[in-house]
Formats: sequence, structure tokens, C-alpha cells
Amino acid sequence: MADQYAPNFATGGTNTWLPVWKLSRCMKKAGWTYKASGDGTSKDTTGTPANDLWGGNADPMADTAPAWTGNAWILFEGCSTLRIPITSAPTGTFLRGENIKQATTNAEGEFLGYVIDLAGTTGYMVVMPRVAGSGSGRWGWDTTYDITGDSSGATVAQKGTAIEYVRQIVLFKAGAGSVQLGTVYYQCVDVVGESASLFSSYLGATGCTALIPPCGGGTGNGFPNIAYVVFGTGGNVSHSTWSRSSNTTSFGKAQIVATNVIPSSGVSADGTLWIAYAIPYINAGAYGGFGLMRLDDQEEGDVDPYVWLSPNQITWGSTNRTTLTSDMGTYDQMNFSNTYWHAYPMVRGWRKRGLTGEGYCDYEIHVKGRFGSTSKVALNTGDREVTACDLQTRYVGQPLFVESVVSTVKQTKGTPRWMRMMQGGASYDTYASKKWIQLSNQNAAVVLGPYDGSTTPSFS
Repeated sequence: MADQYAPNFATGGTNTWLPVWKLSRCMKKAGWTYKASGDGTSKDTTGTPANDLWGGNADPMADTAPAWTGNAWILFEGCSTLRIPITSAPTGTFLRGENIKQATTNAEGEFLGYVIDLAGTTGYMVVMPRVAGSGSGRWGWDTTYDITGDSSGATVAQKGTAIEYVRQIVLFKAGAGSVQLGTVYYQCVDVVGESASLFSSYLGATGCTALIPPCGGGTGNGFPNIAYVVFGTGGNVSHSTWSRSSNTTSFGKAQIVATNVIPSSGVSADGTLWIAYAIPYINAGAYGGFGLMRLDDQEEGDVDPYVWLSPNQITWGSTNRTTLTSDMGTYDQMNFSNTYWHAYPMVRGWRKRGLTGEGYCDYEIHVKGRFGSTSKVALNTGDREVTACDLQTRYVGQPLFVESVVSTVKQTKGTPRWMRMMQGGASYDTYASKKWIQLSNQNAAVVLGPYDGSTTPSFS
């Protein structure tokens, strides 16, 4: 599959639900596996794409928006990561991002890192699977064969059964004719050892109906321990805004992206997805929205290198994994210079997945600066930074760092692959041949990618 885009998608002025429906079509075509859906009247749990109640065309991008206005939900499963056990440190040095291959089974994957205890006898590798092998374990990885880096030549033997962590997402539309409220659930779960916690394991619960999604409340339909809400409420029905803004009067065009989640030889799944809503009510360049961000530069032992961008106004220490009904009011969400980026936990994620002490965690986004001084982006703003060694003018998108700085749960989670900060510029500017789009007029603006490489974005 390939990355999917719905640029300049119309909201009709007030309907922020329709872009979420379109996001589901992009996700499906990008390779997210359809598991089940409900449309307020019927419930489908066959997992057959043609039976998808949100649209059953062979090409999901050809689906027509449904006419219903009440409750609806859909469940998807996305990309995987593998935790491969080892009992000794590798011989040689694997290169992060290189292709690795297992002898005999020919299973392939992308090496993300490895960790091992002080004794050097117990550890694991983190791998994004690419090509299934012939072994008996998850993705065809066997329990005993050597693994070799294609570029580095480093080797290590797998010693035990690989654990596959899968990601499931629920999109849940509010009822009562609402077109602006909804809920999103997310989890990263060991598909074998923790199967009872999968959202899909709740599809047969009495409380899971045409109106209520798995883990949305009711008999046998509670919220599992290994999951969190991006916004809304788990285990019962209480929604928040799709746009992450309390504005209800006017929206412009939405920009929608879902990246590829189907790996192949030399290609790993990405999984980044997002919606950005133009909100002229706030100002002529303001955007709001939410998204799943694939992280790079993560800790080597992190099997869930993903976080959700979900702007809100909840005080640090007051959030939890089962409820987020606050949004950003009518602030310019994609303006990093506003203090709310530092006052509120704008990013939600999971810390130490699969390890002792794991749990839901709030994260901040930081931009590099000088020690004990102002952020680099705020310095000399009249002289917009460009690459110094180039044959043309290229503006520099600053890398961002997803971090928790709270005592006892500190972590540098990683850097968002498709999110940067831009000094200067204007809203809906594009960069790198239209692969990035700017989402604020402010000096410290968020830029997101990947954009489709050809469309000129429109605000309204």
C-alpha cells in the first residue's frame, strides 16, 4: 500500500465528523485492517472489508459519505513491532534502521534497537517486521536462528519466541445528530499473551452494539488496562471535539493523511496519521486537529514508538488514560510559541510498554535551544533560518522532542517523524516540493507531513 491523502477536504462549514469518516477511508486504503463497525442500526464483526458499514467499496477512497447522523464506530488494526529475545550481546554493531534477516527462515525486518541486562544474558531486539519468514513464530521468525544486519554484518542469535505488538484504534462518532463530537481509543498489545485486552476481543460483549463500540461501556464491555483514550472517555460515553477546538460556528478545509502500514522488502510500516482543520473563527491561518505520530530516535527498547497529538487544557498531573474531554478552546493550536504547549500535556502516549512499571504517560514537545536561555526558534526572528550549504533557498524545519519531565516518569520518547517547527513563514505554506505543510501564521508554527507532493492547500 501507499500513503493516502485527502487534501482540501470540505467540512461544509461545521461538520468536523466528515473528515474523520474520510480519514477512516484513507486508513483502510493505506493498509489498516478492518475489524468491525457499527452505524447505529447494524453491527458488523466479520472483519470482511466489503462488509464495512462505513463503506464497502474495493477502493475505500471511492466510498460515499454515509447519510446517518447518529452514533457510529469503527475498529482498525495497524502496524506491528516485534520484541525478539536474545541471550547475548550482538557480535558487531547493528545500525539503527538497517534491514536485518534471519538465517534459514529468511524473515526480514528493520532494526530499531536492542537492550540487554548487566550480566549480558537477558535482553531483546526491537524490530519493525518487513517480510514474513518460514519459521513457526510471529511473522515467521523462528526461536533459534542467527540474525544478521545487511549493512553492518552484525549478528546475534534469537533465543526464544518473538512477541508481536499490534496497534488497534477505535473511532467513535457521537449520537444525537452531533457532527462535531467523538472519541478515539488506542492500544499497543501483545497479540498472543495479552489477547484478552484487545479491543477486538470485546466485539462479542453484550455492551458492544450498533451504537456502542468495543470497550465503550455496558455489560462485559469495559475499558482494558492496556489502552488509553486519545480524547473522549473509555468504558462509557462522554465525547470531546474532533477539531480539538470548542468553536462550533465555522471551519474551512481539512487536510487528511494516513501513511502506509503494509511492510514489504526494504519497506517498514509507518503508521502516522492526522487531520488538520482550518479554523477561520480563530484567525485566518489557524488550524486544529489530532494525529498519531510515528517517532524516530526512540529508546532502543521501546516497542511502542508512537504518540498521539491531542491538544487540551488539562493541568499537568490531572490527566488519566481513560478520560480526556477538554479541548483547546479557541486558541491557535498549531502555534508553538503559545504558552499552552508548555502548560498542558498536549501529547499522550505509553511509557515502558511490556516492562515493569509501564503505564500511560503525558508528554511535552520541546524544541532545541541554548542552555538556560531562549529557544532557538525565537532568536533573530527577522532573519529566517535557511540551510547554509545549499544551491537554493531551503528553510529549516526544526526537529522536536517528545519528552516527559515529571519526576519518577521522565523519558525522552523520541522525535516525531512527520512533525517539525518552522521559524517564520505563513499558514498553508508548503516545503520540500509540497511534502510538508505549515499550519499557523505564527513565528513558531507546526509543520506536518507527509503532504501529497502536488496539491496547493486551501484554507477555506
